[in-house]
Amino acid sequence: MDTTIMQKAINTIAKRSNDEELRVCPHCGTKYAWFNKSTNSINIHVQVPACDCQERIEKEKEAAKIAEAKKEKLAKIFENSMMTPLFQEKVFSSLKETEHFDLCKKYAAEFNPKTAEGILMIGNVGTGKTTLLAAICNELMNKGFNCLFTTLSALLDKFSKYSYDNAGDITPLLQWLVSFDFVVLDDIGRETYNDKRKEVAFRIIDSLLNYKTTTALTANPEMIKKLQVLPEWKATLDRLKDTCGIHLQFTGKSMRGEKW
Repeated sequence: MDTTIMQKAINTIAKRSNDEELRVCPHCGTKYAWFNKSTNSINIHVQVPACDCQERIEKEKEAAKIAEAKKEKLAKIFENSMMTPLFQEKVFSSLKETEHFDLCKKYAAEFNPKTAEGILMIGNVGTGKTTLLAAICNELMNKGFNCLFTTLSALLDKFSKYSYDNAGDITPLLQWLVSFDFVVLDDIGRETYNDKRKEVAFRIIDSLLNYKTTTALTANPEMIKKLQVLPEWKATLDRLKDTCGIHLQFTGKSMRGEKW
């Protein structure tokens, strides 16, 4: 565009400044002159001075769109985790500093699914094992990691139903299981067993090990003893030594009922 023509247009508007040529930005209230004239088949649009409201609004819309997508993704991560509302509330900032608290908090802060060790927590009921693992999961999920938080009993029920509906084939569900970045199997040993469930339990642990899925398990000492007498669980327990490189023993008393 000819700069001389543009300058003349600006000068003309600046001099005249009548109501038809002055406009007000609806967003910031800035008054500006507007000139629109066709010269030699060229449309000239001059705005003096220009505000950046429209550009800013577009950026805000894009940021809001990104934030909403992130929110939806996070909601999906929490939905897929199978974590109950009670344990979704467990975060390090609101927890009492119990046994192994600092270690678990550091574990969550430094977590890398490719290098992280699995965790085996053994201790009496109410000593904070499940709560600490829930806090780890919540921190990881807020960072975008996919976590599964369930009991082995509930997982076996899920596999049993899937097996029944799919002519005994559980391979797709095993593939779903090992796709998580962090898997928590809470309270092992309390589940009931028949021959089929023993086989499935072995395949679950074996798949988590073979696909290097970072796994954490909790158990009460008496439940470990219960599993040790099951011949089919001997190999499964042996695999846990490799699946869970971190072994935490909880020696405290139950914290349940403190509010009473």
